[in-house]
Amino acid sequence: MCPLIVARDGRPRFGVGASGGRRILGAVLQMASFVVDFGMSPEEAAHHPRIDVSGQDGVAIDRRLPEAVIDRLAGRRGARLVEHTVWPQQFACPNLVLRGDDGTNHGISDVMSPWSAAVAEPAKAR
Repeated sequence: MCPLIVARDGRPRFGVGASGGRRILGAVLQMASFVVDFGMSPEEAAHHPRIDVSGQDGVAIDRRLPEAVIDRLAGRRGARLVEHTVWPQQFACPNLVLRGDDGTNHGISDVMSPWSAAVAEPAKAR
């Protein structure tokens, strides 16, 4: 599961974890990086293609990545293009919850997993 809680200004900002065995750590790290380093929303982070380097087989490259990224990674030993399909065998299934600046909670489950489900929090009255 590899749960990670990220705080900002001493307050919890978001939490992320995943299912998927040896692929979990890379998925959690990439999701956290998408939010912290690239300012993505939970939805953007969940839909963004990832890579996996957790196994002995080399690098699994999501074919939805930009061509420049694919070209850069393709020369690595064991690199292969893979599909992020409904059957989650190439990537872990991350889940992320984030507290918005207005106090509303936002969450996302792995968009490709058939076992994912989410509950929406209604917007607060102003």
